[in-house]
Amino acid sequence: MPYRLLYMLPLFILCSTNFLYAEVKRYGVIYPEGVTTHHHDHVLLIVAIIIVVGLLFAIFRQLSLLRAHKLKQQKDILELESMSVVIDNMPILYMQVQVICTPEDHKCLELICTKLNAYSASIGLSHDEVIGKSLSYIDQSLNDAIVNIVNDNFREKKEAAFTFYFKKIDKYFQIKMKCSSTYGVINIFFVDNTELNNMYNELAESNNQLSLALDVADLILWQVNMDYVVHIFDSYKMQTCDGKKYIDKGYVSEYYEDAIERINKEDLPLFKREMTKLLQGVINKMRVEVRLTRIIDGESVERWCELISIVDKYDENNNPKSVMGLSVDIEDRKSNELELINAKNRAEESNRLKSAFLANMSHEIRTPLNAIIGFSQVLASATNDDDRQSYIDIIEKNNELLLQLINDVLDLSKIEAGVIEFNNSKVNIRDLLYEAAAITRSKNNNPYVDIIFDGNAPTIYVTTDYNRVMQIVTNLLNNALKFTDSGHIILGYKKKDNNLYIFVEDTGIGIPEDKLGDVFERFTKLNNFKQGTGLGLSICRTLVQKLGGTIDVSSAEGKGAKFWFTLPLK
Repeated sequence: MPYRLLYMLPLFILCSTNFLYAEVKRYGVIYPEGVTTHHHDHVLLIVAIIIVVGLLFAIFRQLSLLRAHKLKQQKDILELESMSVVIDNMPILYMQVQVICTPEDHKCLELICTKLNAYSASIGLSHDEVIGKSLSYIDQSLNDAIVNIVNDNFREKKEAAFTFYFKKIDKYFQIKMKCSSTYGVINIFFVDNTELNNMYNELAESNNQLSLALDVADLILWQVNMDYVVHIFDSYKMQTCDGKKYIDKGYVSEYYEDAIERINKEDLPLFKREMTKLLQGVINKMRVEVRLTRIIDGESVERWCELISIVDKYDENNNPKSVMGLSVDIEDRKSNELELINAKNRAEESNRLKSAFLANMSHEIRTPLNAIIGFSQVLASATNDDDRQSYIDIIEKNNELLLQLINDVLDLSKIEAGVIEFNNSKVNIRDLLYEAAAITRSKNNNPYVDIIFDGNAPTIYVTTDYNRVMQIVTNLLNNALKFTDSGHIILGYKKKDNNLYIFVEDTGIGIPEDKLGDVFERFTKLNNFKQGTGLGLSICRTLVQKLGGTIDVSSAEGKGAKFWFTLPLK
């Protein structure tokens, strides 16, 4: 109602009251007994005044409400104008779009740009070129992304956010969409987060490089907090095992007590002791080497690891809050260390054996030399033919022994220098073994030992080095003859798979079980009272390996021994 009509309303009410009062008097209204006309006039006047006052109060209240509403509208208009100025000048892109839907299913069909703030000019968007046109004009992929969001569940959520890359201007934007109070209108804000995205990419690249470095170095990061929860940052190596599910953030969490169960029980006390020292501040850094069960290719394997850790966080009372650590796989290093230790022990043992060998050689060489020299002198003065023949036999025997000693030393020198030669030819194994048995029989002066070889065995030809095979067989026969006081020595052969199997079996004193692994080592003598250099069997093993075969022994103390070796049939 116009304000001027409201001001005229009290006058209209007063005139209406007077008119009503005059009409009542004209028609002679009967008043109650005892009430005079004059008295009644006063009552009507009071009633009219009360009504007028009430109406005036109501009118003025309505006027106040109308004035407050008008002020609010003016304030809202000012705020909208101020907001419009803010939006138009804020350093982010603002856009308002009208949603064009299909009439059938109300799916978003197109987005029309209706508003654009001044920031658009900084990214190359002109008002005249964009306002009233489809969003696909700016970027088709942006249009498709927003259309998909609107068609998804945007009407229920009323807002959405996503990151978009403007290829044309090489910028990343965080896009926030919000429904307007006007139906079918969406407010879109584009926040330039190119710098933040680049920082994130750089951080991701750094993390990736760190992860790759850790992976290449086979390192595992881990952290233990004071709630005794262990976080193992091992995204490249931790895999599903025994039904365990690992999260995708690159680490797996487990309780401290469960984690240390993977440490070998023998190493666990050392780990606990060092960890206690670290937490108590006795040491600043913990370094322990333990055997740790790890999951590799879905299988649990125990490997040597070095655990290095420090306290990385403290609480307000300067008590340790968490421990950060690094696990380094040192399995290869430990294997190399063990191999070096074994090599060192072998070298020391070899050096000791060489010293013993030299001492033994001086004795072994002097013995036949003394016999040769001594009996040669006696032979010159001997007059009895039997005595002379006995002296000659002794001299010849010691000559052969001395020659064998020299040959063993020469062969050892060739093996050490790697210049040992092989001349392969087609060899009749039966004839070779027959000849070796005959030579050994000629040397056998013990009537209680028989040397047995089946001369009717089948003929087998092998392409190999005749002299080296003869050397191996002769060494094995001489070795058997040396340690057999009675019984027999059997020389034989047979085909076995694709190899030729040659064996020498005796009924001698045998070899203790704990010495079987040493018989093929250099300078090894199981009986120091027997003549020899301790090189024969070692030379045999090297020759067999060079010929492409294998050699081994089976024996029991007091029950003889069986030496055998193989040669490939070719």
